Amino acid sequence: MRVPGEKGRARDTGARDTGTAETLPGAAPWLNSSVSIVQPAEPVLAMVGEDTESGCHLSPEKSAEDMGVRWFRSRFSPAVLLDQGQRERTEEQMRPYRGRTTFVSKDIRKGRVALVIHNVTARDHGTYRCYFQQGRSYDEAIVHLVVAGIGSKPLIEMKGQEDWGVWLECTSTGWYPEPRAVWRDPYGELMPTLEEAIQRTHTAS
Repeated sequence: MRVPGEKGRARDTGARDTGTAETLPGAAPWLNSSVSIVQPAEPVLAMVGEDTESGCHLSPEKSAEDMGVRWFRSRFSPAVLLDQGQRERTEEQMRPYRGRTTFVSKDIRKGRVALVIHNVTARDHGTYRCYFQQGRSYDEAIVHLVVAGIGSKPLIEMKGQEDWGVWLECTSTGWYPEPRAVWRDPYGELMPTLEEAIQRTHTAS
């Protein structure tokens, strides 16, 4: 449960938060200390351009119909999404998320809610907080979203020919995180890049 005046500590089932977050000033722990918020045990994986859903729920099962539910990142406000009384408060939403989020509340009577982010971008990668508030009492859980992007098909072009061989260039865009490229010969053996070949030549001389 949350301690009044405390910042950035949340119940954790395996994920680790690397920073602090702003919370509601003067807020107090849940009146019923037996209630907790459960988040996914593993980070949520999302692909660039796709939709992703991150959920959390109250344990034991408890209706959240009369609670405020907020999803936020490092700052309490503005939020990624804010729902109060099953009504979304778009005026308090972060600009990059406007028109890109959906609040899933079909199981809110069981204390289960979810945040859907549409058309995921690389900037969505990181830590989110699922926050339930009832009056001045609250608790929160941490959810990690891992974003990945598969780039375009590699394009290999011959850029020139020297006495020592052929200069080839491989291009592919749209990857996230940035991948490491390797060259292999027709037999599957690793080949040095141009920079590595030049370095080896200088070392040998």
